[in-house]
Amino acid sequence: MQFVEGRMNTYSRVLVAVMLALLLGAVMLIAHPGSAMAAGATPATELTVNINDGGTITTVHTYTLDEINALSVSQAVYYSSIDSMPAPVVTMAKGVTLNQLVADINAKYNANVTIGANTLESIKVYATDNYSSSYTYDYLYGATRYYYPSLVGTWDSANNKPGVGANANPAAVDPMLALSSYQKRNLTNLDPSQMDNANTFRFCFGLTANDVVNNTITNNKFGKYVNKIEIIKKSNASTSLSIKVNNGNPITVTAAQIDALNLNNTIRHYSYAKDNQMNYYTGLGASLAEILSKYASVNSSDIQIMTVKAGDYYRTFEDPQNELFSTRYYYPAVGDKAAVDTIIATAAAEVATDDAAKLDHAHTMRLMMGQSAIDERTNSWMVKWVNAIEITAASSSDKPSYAVVPADNAAYSIGQTADGIKTMTVNSGQAGFKYFDVAISTVAAHKGTETVVFAHWRNGVETELNATVADFDVVKNAKAGFNVLSGDIIKVYVVDNLSNAAESNPVLLQ
Repeated sequence: MQFVEGRMNTYSRVLVAVMLALLLGAVMLIAHPGSAMAAGATPATELTVNINDGGTITTVHTYTLDEINALSVSQAVYYSSIDSMPAPVVTMAKGVTLNQLVADINAKYNANVTIGANTLESIKVYATDNYSSSYTYDYLYGATRYYYPSLVGTWDSANNKPGVGANANPAAVDPMLALSSYQKRNLTNLDPSQMDNANTFRFCFGLTANDVVNNTITNNKFGKYVNKIEIIKKSNASTSLSIKVNNGNPITVTAAQIDALNLNNTIRHYSYAKDNQMNYYTGLGASLAEILSKYASVNSSDIQIMTVKAGDYYRTFEDPQNELFSTRYYYPAVGDKAAVDTIIATAAAEVATDDAAKLDHAHTMRLMMGQSAIDERTNSWMVKWVNAIEITAASSSDKPSYAVVPADNAAYSIGQTADGIKTMTVNSGQAGFKYFDVAISTVAAHKGTETVVFAHWRNGVETELNATVADFDVVKNAKAGFNVLSGDIIKVYVVDNLSNAAESNPVLLQ
């Protein structure tokens, strides 16, 4: 490019104008998700349907364009989506819905496919330009999807998000493989004559109500040039699990046995943090600790390591006392929480609901636990399709344990209960404020701190407690004072932790 005395010559100005025009044209192609084809992309000329049943893939049928056209809906269907700008996008489409396609392969080719939470894991589409994308059952059908006719007209362009009234008058739509279609950002001219076969087959689906509220980008999942679809049957749901303790013989526990521990059909709610918001699960099942105690004869307090397995996925909990068996919570809202047990769910839903009819077996058995704090992201801990649990537990010889020896004192007599709890009984003629002193020695160490509890009993009734918290692997004695009468009894014992919480159950360490 040449400059003469600070000005462009005529040739240069023409060249710049041409370059700008080409650049603007390219920008327009990028900016609008319309029907223009990418270089090298080829519309599909047929559609192959495969079934994936537990890893075995079978081709059901390869449809010609004419065969798909014979199955197609008679009128154009409108779909709403949001693209990455973000901006509202409308797609006009005419083709075969996923439900219609499944009905046809069942009727003509005995495919034996049903679209349900317990039967369909996901679908995967493949395109002529090597694009592929997967869509789980929950993603496509977990919530009703809609076309929102007001999304474009009410769009808040200043903030690039759905505006007030965007969710008005929604129309439910089914997922579709479009034979002919037209897609454009901010489309208001809904003229079906604009549709063509340039993007055949285009996979289309609607927005959920939450998608609109959360301004969720979905347009990038509208795959085009689709020439193959794989329907993946659900085969991972388990109805029993194997429990092994210290590499012993496996113990099989069925869903029916788990349900037997939850005769009141108690529904439990769980929350987890993700993408700066709270998300929710609901489960119907039984306490993990109760399952292990009842069917595997293992006390949860003895568990040192636990591995929860599901097919080719597993999660190892190296601190199960804190991760699984400590007090954890469900957070229904900021500032509100409720303690929840860790459970194995035999029915579940990835939403918060009090309606047991909305729970299914799509992802069961499922490990579910609460949060220790409202911002804790526990989703990856809630293993689905659990089929095995492997446990390393402390044996009787290496369980944390401490010996308690009361100090000799003229004010009381030393004894112990039938279950080995040390006692100090106030002698006759003794009364008033007295100290009770004990020596603590380690039999098998406990990680962290312990609590020595002094319980004051009078006439068979516990009247008060005094507790001392320390690391008694280091500290070797504890002392407490009480106002006593002759005949009063002070019992002393060591536990892992003492709490007023109703759901807290201290573990005796002696």
